[in-house]
Amino acid sequence: MDREELKKIDLALSNDAIDWLVKLKSGQATKADEEAFAKWRGKSEAHEAAAKEAELIWHGVGLVGDETIAKERKEKRAKLTRRTLLGGGTLAFAGWAALKTGLVGPRFFADYATGIGERRTIELADGSSVFLNAGTALSAFFSNTERRLTLIEGQASFT
Repeated sequence: MDREELKKIDLALSNDAIDWLVKLKSGQATKADEEAFAKWRGKSEAHEAAAKEAELIWHGVGLVGDETIAKERKEKRAKLTRRTLLGGGTLAFAGWAALKTGLVGPRFFADYATGIGERRTIELADGSSVFLNAGTALSAFFSNTERRLTLIEGQASFT
């Protein structure tokens, strides 16, 4: 046999050994498969060498793969944390700014409101009227049995 034929045989044995390891590590291997692999390994020194080589490759790929996956997860977690922190900070600042400027607050939920320097008279559903002074917020609720007016802020005169 020449050198090329030996390489082909070695390559074929290496491929067979890798196939065996894939099968055995798949979680679907039976005791009979393990025994068949042990028998395959015992056929010759070349078979044993191919099996050892496959195990080294399998173990090396596993270590590198585990390290790579752990590194990627750590990097992803770090990016997610920074992104979340930045997004949360931005949202908190926007909420604070909206509250301070009066865009959101108790006035936001009022049925009637006047701005700074604004006065207004409103006729309510029951026929009464209310005069709202500047910077006033009022909520009104009417039902068959109840009439509820809530002055949230400011001044109001009822007629």
